Amino acid sequence: MSEKKQNISLMGCIGAGQSSVAAELEKYGYRIITAGQLFRQYAKDHHMSIEEAISGHPEIDAEIDSNIARIGKEENGIVFDSRMAWHFVPDSFKVFIYTDIDTAAERVFAAKRDTEQFVNVKECEKHIFSRQLSELSNYTKLYGQDYMDSKNYDLFIDTTYATPEQTAKKIIDCLEHQQAKFQMNPRSLYPTQTIRDLSGETLNKYLAKELPAGNICISCYDGYFGVTDGHHRYLAAVINKEPFIGAEYDPSPEKSKIVCKTEIYNYEDVAGFYYPAYPEDFSKDCLIEFCNENFSDQKEKDPQIEMDL
Repeated sequence: MSEKKQNISLMGCIGAGQSSVAAELEKYGYRIITAGQLFRQYAKDHHMSIEEAISGHPEIDAEIDSNIARIGKEENGIVFDSRMAWHFVPDSFKVFIYTDIDTAAERVFAAKRDTEQFVNVKECEKHIFSRQLSELSNYTKLYGQDYMDSKNYDLFIDTTYATPEQTAKKIIDCLEHQQAKFQMNPRSLYPTQTIRDLSGETLNKYLAKELPAGNICISCYDGYFGVTDGHHRYLAAVINKEPFIGAEYDPSPEKSKIVCKTEIYNYEDVAGFYYPAYPEDFSKDCLIEFCNENFSDQKEKDPQIEMDL
């Protein structure tokens, strides 16, 4: 008898590639269920247009939510691609798919969907943030739940520089083998230590994989993710072009700050990689809530966090 697959619920930022990741997870033997599919089936069963079904009827929304909850209880091996599936299928493996808003805007703008016409990427970025803010407000009022709160998820995965294939593989790896809750693209992270404070010998050992690939610590600074501990491991991951690095969230960013642009240039020179934006030039919009992450509990559960000496 084959082992039952745990259900997976996906929630993602606009432009994070949630549907593309779901399609890749299908290759691992999962069946995809989306809210859109359920609404279309409801419209067919009740002889109405899909536009009418999704136009804000509370009784229809409640039935769709009930169907998601029922399927989650009765079936396994399902990937739920839906805003609130993490809430209605609480025993699923709950995944939040994140991408930097600049990258999200570039993806949405490049898609050139008929229903979304933008003059440029900046206009698209403003639209994405406005839409996310509106949807978050509506869903919070409707369900009393904040789907942008990281505490609601088992895995927070960054797709800014990762393909859907890489992301799906990492989700399966994290589902089957306990790993850090935050899986970040190293190139999405900014240093809070000057490169002069790092040890060349330690860095070389990480590059050669002579030291265990422990997790690092991160925090959020005005929409940018910064490394609060584990700079050797982080820099080695950037140089080695690793798609993900395990991290724990440090909710006390006031203890440090992202280094100035000149210091970031030094990291870029060593890594051969150039950031698309610098924190001192402008802040970024971010609706994700991290304040409920308990760093002390994370460290007790994960002794593999690499701490800078």
